[in-house]
Amino acid sequence: MLERELPDVDGGTRLLEELSLDSTAVLEVLMAIEESLGVSFDPEDLEPQHLNSVSALTEFVRNQN
Repeated sequence: MLERELPDVDGGTRLLEELSLDSTAVLEVLMAIEESLGVSFDPEDLEPQHLNSVSALTEFVRNQN
């Protein structure tokens, strides 16, 4: 999706700083997660801290109904 090689990514990888995701890329990632997992997110529930790292985004996804 990002059309580039990713460095070694783990839970501590910072989405914005290390992966250089911008707001459009973040939305694309969320839409891909929704499609692949069959879930949907309310954008109003997404807080900036949910985008701090891979682990933070994973936790946000896990906590969605």
